[in-house]
Amino acid sequence: MTIDERRSKQRFNVSQFVDISFMKEDFIPVVGLNISESGLLVKSDRPLDPYTKIFFMISLGSDGEPIKGEGLSIHSDEEDGQYLIGVQIIDMKYQDKLKLKAFLENLPA
Repeated sequence: MTIDERRSKQRFNVSQFVDISFMKEDFIPVVGLNISESGLLVKSDRPLDPYTKIFFMISLGSDGEPIKGEGLSIHSDEEDGQYLIGVQIIDMKYQDKLKLKAFLENLPA
């Protein structure tokens, strides 16, 4: 079974900066690679241990107000000196879930 076959939600490619932090203290810059209603893939110059709890903020579109949530790092794979980090979304305010869903529905598949 491939990773795509195990995903419960469709992923969409994005290219934007995402802020993630550990315990709301240590912010690290990452670049968002893809996103779905249940998770995201980001690229960083720092690895994360599996199941590290993170907090994230993502600006969607031009409305200016970022969505915020909590996630768990599921994997951190090294590739060309960078780390691809898979994040499972575990908590997000209802309004932010609606914003994310609307954003994804307007993206080309």
